[in-house]
Formats: sequence, structure tokens, C-alpha cells
Amino acid sequence: MRKTVSQDSATSRPRRFTLVRCVGLGNICLAVILVAATLAFLSYVRNLTPKTYGTPAPLAWVPEPAALEMMVPASPIPVNNSFRTLHSDTRCSDEIATAVAPMLTVDWSAETNMFVGEGPTFDDEGNLYFSPVYSGDASLISLDGKTGKRRWAIPGTTSGAGAPLVLDAPELPGKQAVYHILYETARAYTTDGKLLWETPTGLTAPKELLPGMMDPTHNWGSNYHPAADAVLGLFVDGKIVAFHRKTGRPLLREPYEIPGAPAMDSEKPAAWLVNRADDLLETVFGEIPHADKGLFSVLLDVLFGGGVKVANYFSIDPVTSRIFVAATAPDEADGTVDGRSEWGGLYGLELVETQKGAWKMEVAATATFEGGTGSTPTISADGKRVYVGDNFGALIAFDRDLSEIWRLTVGDQLVASVAVSAEGGELFCVTINDIIKYRDIGDRGEEVWRAKLDMYPERFGLKNVNLLTPTPTANAVVVQVGIALPVNRTANIPVRTGVGILDRETGALRNYIESPEESISVSAVGPDGGVYLANSPTRRALTLSLPLLRSTQPPLMGGVTRLASTSPEALAVEAIRAARLRLSAIGKDEAVPPRLEQQCALLMDQVIQALAPDNTGDAVAGHLKTVMTSIQSGNTEHAVETLTAMENRIREAG
Repeated sequence: MRKTVSQDSATSRPRRFTLVRCVGLGNICLAVILVAATLAFLSYVRNLTPKTYGTPAPLAWVPEPAALEMMVPASPIPVNNSFRTLHSDTRCSDEIATAVAPMLTVDWSAETNMFVGEGPTFDDEGNLYFSPVYSGDASLISLDGKTGKRRWAIPGTTSGAGAPLVLDAPELPGKQAVYHILYETARAYTTDGKLLWETPTGLTAPKELLPGMMDPTHNWGSNYHPAADAVLGLFVDGKIVAFHRKTGRPLLREPYEIPGAPAMDSEKPAAWLVNRADDLLETVFGEIPHADKGLFSVLLDVLFGGGVKVANYFSIDPVTSRIFVAATAPDEADGTVDGRSEWGGLYGLELVETQKGAWKMEVAATATFEGGTGSTPTISADGKRVYVGDNFGALIAFDRDLSEIWRLTVGDQLVASVAVSAEGGELFCVTINDIIKYRDIGDRGEEVWRAKLDMYPERFGLKNVNLLTPTPTANAVVVQVGIALPVNRTANIPVRTGVGILDRETGALRNYIESPEESISVSAVGPDGGVYLANSPTRRALTLSLPLLRSTQPPLMGGVTRLASTSPEALAVEAIRAARLRLSAIGKDEAVPPRLEQQCALLMDQVIQALAPDNTGDAVAGHLKTVMTSIQSGNTEHAVETLTAMENRIREAG
């Protein structure tokens, strides 16, 4: 008799075998899918190619005529045709009055072993100046703007003296001076590197940084105070020093200290990632002397608190000389006296002469707010308003006495200073994703556009994003943008970076050029219309710290990179058109405001310089001189007609 098997015993063994086999096959399939997806992602990143934009359409943006009336800063503040301070001018507008070249290409990179966190700045000849951070063989370097070759350097390794200040030197006719303030010493040089004066600051740097100790010696850059004819420096520990511009004589009996408390630490990236980024930066830029931290860790202290008092530059009103500093609030402002501040403070300071030659710093106005700010305070062209962004995504407008006028919600935290145009009440703000144009219409701000970033195809979760403070120019807005892997609402990991030229009217990209490295400084525009980037790979240090992305990236690089104009004719046409559109907005019987007259003169000079290499500059110089004569005599109609004819002639010749 055949033995019967129960249903359970007959099927249990095959079921177990089938289940194991299916699980095994499932894991294999999943692994194959993951490998295929990873390979597809890596192939996509390696082969990313930006969109080709072609020849930009003719400039159409015109500012509101009423907004053109403002004072022209007096000597020794130079004309605003390039960056003279970290944020362009003393009020930190990040704006220049001349045109950026609409078509650019990477020309040169120089001093690539140096981490450059601020600058560069420019003299009238187009030479540039910067101070590297913890790297290289010099504390101040000058490069030839056209070639990138080193002109001269001041020996020394420091934590960085910020962006050098460039001013006219009336006592040296036809000359300019460069101001370089270190923690223990302040100096002034001619643009040829000759020492004009050297003065102790009254500060003493620690000989060694103990574990966890903040380096107090970094200067955010020098700025100019007209009323005292003084050069000022501001350090991360909240110390301010002031010196007479011409002689270097100290104006303060001792350095002034901002009343804020050291900032509270906030959450930082994972330790393993920070350590890898520190190692990468050390490989390229060397070890930080006298410190137990790497360069990336030091940068994080600034970005996420870490005991600093001041995390950005400061502004000075060129008309009233009031100083504005964004720092931490006093310890007690957050409700807990614990030696640390969780709140931000905005300070309006006055440098007051107590007797002949003796000065003191006084707090004239204060505003405190929860969270803090990463913005340099930016002053409006008329000196009546001050703008900052807070850590909670608000853009705030204050009056000069720091009473709040309005605030609006941007949506994400503002990650850089607000660029404030002298024209049209235009404000340009940035988050880690967006570039946004607002307009100050008096009792409120209103959004005009968000930039349309379409440089790369967005796949595998990558997004086209903003990377830096915008720079408004006479014909466009210059931005550093790229494509990145979003991490959270406050961080992106870029895999490609470049420079974009935005339409001021619409926010659309007119052009985009890949750049070899990112910057945490500014998109500095020189008098030649070129863009100069201070290479400071910070986010890209994180990118290369991730094993998956490392093979898709070029090596980290420091120094300065120049993006030069590829079409002198296109730059000349844009500069002419920028002047013509502004003059066309002036009424027939209205006088041309002094600022617009100066701007037109700068634009006309830019046209001549752009066309000079082709020996056509002399041919148009006579016509452009006629334009300026017409403007000065009040005949704007004739000036517009001449500019229109010149624009058409250059277009036809090109």
C-alpha cells in the first residue's frame, strides 16, 4: 500500500526552497538595479554639459528715472566701475555702474595654491589685490588683471586680512593706495607695492590656539570713513580699529569691541565628513599654523557660530559716515546669561571726535533679533535704509536708526548679503536655491522675479541652484550658479559651477559659462567688464569627500580666476545701450542727475577700452566725446541720437 503524505508535509519543503530562492533572486535583482542606477548617475554627472545660450538678446531693461537722483561719493572714494571693497563700495551695494561682458570665457587662473575667501579688489588700471587665508607665502598679493602674473607681494602667512581697500590718494596726484589691516599691524601701500605707512593696531594675536579656541585674527576687510578720513578694520572677535587714511595715525585710544557675546554653536555636518574635508583642504592649501583644527572646520565655525561675534563685512554710509555692523547680540538679549548669544544684533555706530585728533566709537542705534544673520548690512544709495536677512528666511528693511520699516518672508534662509541697486529700489537676494529680485516701494517690499536657472538638465534629484551673492551691473546681474545635490534647506553639494548673466528685467539667463572652481566671496567685476572669482572651495570640499562623487570632480583649486570678454563689440554695444536707455528715460527738459552723468562717462570709457585692441577705440572716441558734451549741456536728445547711431555702426561692423 502506497504511503500517503499530508498536504502540509508534501508542500512545506518546496515552499521553503522557493522562498529562499526568491529572496536570493530579489536581492540580486535589487543589487543589479542599484549598480545600474549608480553607474547611470555617475555617467550623468561626468557628462553634464551646460545649455548653449548663443548671442544674448539686446538689453531692454530701463530703471525708473526718479531713482537716478542720488549723491556721487566724493574723493578719495573712487568711481564705481569695479570692486574697491569686498562688496564693491563702502555701503556694500555689490553693484557697479559699468557693464559686464555679456559673452565670457575662462582666461586664466593664478596663485592656485592659495585659499582666497574675500576679494579681489581693483585699482583704476585694472590690477587686482587679495589676501589669502592661511595659505601661500604672502599676506597681500597684487596681480596684473590682464595676464594674472604676480606684480608684487607682501610676505607673511595669516588668517586673512579680508578684501584690501582701494582708495584715491589726493595727496599723490593721479595715484591710488591699497589698505591692508592685519590683527597686529595696519599698512598702506601704493599700487606699486611701496609702503606708505605702518602702524600697530594695539591688538595681540594668541601665540597658540588651545583646543576648541577660536582664532580671533581674521579681518573681514577694510572700509573707509569719510568724516574722519579714516580706514577701519573689523575682526571676527568684534574688535574695530581705525587709522587716519593719509598718515596711519590711530584714531582710537584702544580698539573698540562690539558689545555682542560669542555665538552659540549650531548643528554641523557629520564629523567623518568634516574630517575628510579638512584633509582635502590641507592637501591643497597646507596646514593651519598654531591650531588644532583644519581649514574646513574653521570655516564651519564662522558659518555655524563657533564662538565668533562677527561673521561678515561691515558697511559705512558715504554721506553720513554712520557705520553698520551685523554681529551677535549681548548675552542677555536671548533671555539666558550663559556667556553665549543665540540672537543677532545690528549696530549703528558713530565715530565721534571728542577733541582735535581724538576719537571714540559710540553705539547710536541697535536692533536685536532671534537667530542672527549671515548678511553684511547693505545701505541704500540715499543712506535712508539698511537691509539684512535673518536666519529664518526674512528680508528686513530698517531706517538709519534701526527701526524696522518692513519685512517679508523669502521662503528660505538668506545665505548672503543683499545686493542693493541705486536704481529702481531694486534688491537682489539669494537663498541656497534661488536668486530673487525685490523692489522697495516704501512701506513694503514686493517680489519681482525669481531667476530662471536652466543651465543643466535636472535628473537624479540634482537641481540648478544659486551659489553666491549677486552683482548688479549697468546691463545685467552677475551670479555664480551651478547644479547640485540638495542636502537640506540650508546646504547643497555642487557637482558643476559657473557664472551666469541674468536679465535684470526678467531674471532669465542670458548666458552661462562654466568656471573651474567655486567661491564663497563675491562675483567681482573689473573695469574691463570681466568677472574675477576668488577661488575658495568649501562646498566642493564636501563633494570630493563623498567617495561616490570624487571620481566625477576636478581637483580643488585656489587662487583667482578671470573670465574675460570674448566679444569686445558685444561689450561695447551693451555699454552704449545701457547709457542710451538711461538717458532716454530722462524728460526732455530735465537735467541729467550727477550720478547718471558720471555713469555715462564711465560707460563711454569702457567702450573705448573695449575697442582699443582692435584699433577702433580712437574712431569712436570723438563721437563719445560729443555724447558727453551733449549730456553736460542738457541736450540729452542729441546724446541719445548719437549713441543710437554708434550702436548701429558697431553692430554692423561686427
